[in-house]
Amino acid sequence: MSSATAPHNGILVAVDGSGCSDDAVRWAAAEAVLRQQKLSIVNIVSPLTDGWYGAGMFGSPITAEFGAWQQDEADKIIADAVRIARDSVGGADLDISTEVPLTAVVPTLIDFSKQTTMIVLGSRGMGAVGRLLLGSVSTALVHHAHCPVAIIRGPLSEGQTHGPVVVGIDGSPASERATALAFEEASWRHAELVALHAFSNTEWPEVMPLPWSAFATEADETLAERLAGWQDGRNAIPTWWYSGSLSGTNPCRICLPRPNQHSWSSSVATVAAASPGCCWDR
Repeated sequence: MSSATAPHNGILVAVDGSGCSDDAVRWAAAEAVLRQQKLSIVNIVSPLTDGWYGAGMFGSPITAEFGAWQQDEADKIIADAVRIARDSVGGADLDISTEVPLTAVVPTLIDFSKQTTMIVLGSRGMGAVGRLLLGSVSTALVHHAHCPVAIIRGPLSEGQTHGPVVVGIDGSPASERATALAFEEASWRHAELVALHAFSNTEWPEVMPLPWSAFATEADETLAERLAGWQDGRNAIPTWWYSGSLSGTNPCRICLPRPNQHSWSSSVATVAAASPGCCWDR
């Protein structure tokens, strides 16, 4: 194991050996090939200190055997991730670097984000504790990373491989960065871009009529203004935009129609959401 000092440009994927981690490796490898960038694979091992309170180990010191076991497990995780990355891209040229830093996970990934194009990780870790920890890691990165963060929720279906890129727009500075990222990703993938502006009507009093026309007009104006600077000769990307209200509905679950297609939500390739670091949710 090493300290986290190596430079990490290109695409970085954090792995832990879980199934979701393997899906993240495949997605990151494809993204690295698409962008012709290096892929960095890291397995960050959190250090334990003497007197830790593991099960049956109350007040026990960390042994050399335990440290050797940590190293062996990390090496296996890295080797499997490299194999998965190579297999997933076939014979495509892919430059891969690996590292197993012994350090705190979140601060290290935030520091790495200053040097990378994108950080990729799975949505769930190994076991209940792994899911809890990875959830906190992804939350911290979405709010504090210095580069886009891609959270991979499972393997891609055939339809999603060629589906549109969806971006949520609310007019905020973070939304501007998400829009730029969405246009960039759509350009790389030669995909359509769908811009979505949604608002909730769940708190509107039932005794009062919903002024839908006013909301719809304002929403359409917001979308038109935010997309105007991107729809020129430099961005020849088919773009659709929609505005609508949500009645207690998760925005990530909405199905919206577009010409010649009644529903595309099941074929969406990536979703860009506004956050300080921008977030891909795939």
